[in-house]
Amino acid sequence: MQKIGRVIKETCEKDIRKNIDGSNGFFIVKYSGVASASMSALRQSLRSSKSRMFVAKNSVSKRVLSDIGLADISNMVQGPCGFVFAKDDPALVAKLLYSFKKDNKNLEVEGGLFAKKVLNKKDVSILAALPAKVVLHTKLVTTLKVPICNYVFALSGILKKFVFVLDQIKIKKEA
Repeated sequence: MQKIGRVIKETCEKDIRKNIDGSNGFFIVKYSGVASASMSALRQSLRSSKSRMFVAKNSVSKRVLSDIGLADISNMVQGPCGFVFAKDDPALVAKLLYSFKKDNKNLEVEGGLFAKKVLNKKDVSILAALPAKVVLHTKLVTTLKVPICNYVFALSGILKKFVFVLDQIKIKKEA
């Protein structure tokens, strides 16, 4: 029979592994000094973006990260910290964390993982500064559309000039 502490640690390890495998990225945040009501508000806003905040013992977190080959990230796990797992759009989650950080100065985003790349504090802040995915898609479509529209207008201008010349020839022959 195992001790209850060991069972809890194994459950936390499984939960961390499952969340890392099922997410597009994650962030490590330090929350020391943030009020529990504020943390509840953060968790609620994260839920709206299909994300989750998970807190585990540092020793368990470091062991899991080292086991799956993320030893670089395990160095970021120090003091009271938690994982924020992003299911859909990690950039949106980074925006939520930084907007929450504006009101709660004690929250620190240490780094994370996105597209199998380790992110430090600076990388996460750059990710948070990016426009939303929809805006980026709109800019891409607009950029692709402009040359095509210009080409169509150029071709229609040539056709209009041709029709104008034919019309002038017709008027000249009638006179």
